Amino acid sequence: SEAARKPHSSPPPDPAIADLFNSPMPKGLRDYQRQAIANILIAYKRGTSRQLICLPTGAGKTFTFSSLSHILGWKTLIVVNRTELLYQTTRTLSRVYQVPESDIGLLQGDRGEEQCLKSVVVTTIQTAAKRLDMLARQSWELLIVDEAHHSTSDSYVQLVDMLGFRPPEAAAAAAASGTHTGAASASSVNEASSSQPSGSDGVLGALASQGVAGLGLAAWGGGE
Repeated sequence: SEAARKPHSSPPPDPAIADLFNSPMPKGLRDYQRQAIANILIAYKRGTSRQLICLPTGAGKTFTFSSLSHILGWKTLIVVNRTELLYQTTRTLSRVYQVPESDIGLLQGDRGEEQCLKSVVVTTIQTAAKRLDMLARQSWELLIVDEAHHSTSDSYVQLVDMLGFRPPEAAAAAAASGTHTGAASASSVNEASSSQPSGSDGVLGALASQGVAGLGLAAWGGGE
């Protein structure tokens, strides 16, 4: 209930993005995490719908993008590259959304399309690559790719293409050349904003590029 959620939440940091908030910012976010989320949403309001967030190891990347998903309340697909991250992300989402882990979609093994009926779904890139047609039938509004330094590989690029989150000019270039390389995705970055976590030498940033559907967010732990 809303009453139960109030002790665990706080208002938007910027009135300009208040209309994007389906839920308040969860309590427990550090200042730089709140600022990262605000940067993402401000850039999205300007029309930049493909973004990269980079945080140093231990800075709470999973908690940050889980909070973003909860704030927006959009139908979300989160793609990780290892099974242990699948369960870690599910636990974090359960805490942020304040729901049982069973309420989080977990697409793996014999769990099928019924998982995609849930508002937020977590899967591995290995499973996603095998179920592209099924995933493409869903109306995803937010795509989050964890460990973004892997996202230039063919399996990720194909997934982004199939779900409609790739810039049209990049998709056209790939089609014309008959390839699915990550070069077009990397070259489409055209905007950056950053802030520094207190007491850390790492860099927290949001790099944005023009997209076509919803919001695509790639997350990378800079020290990993």
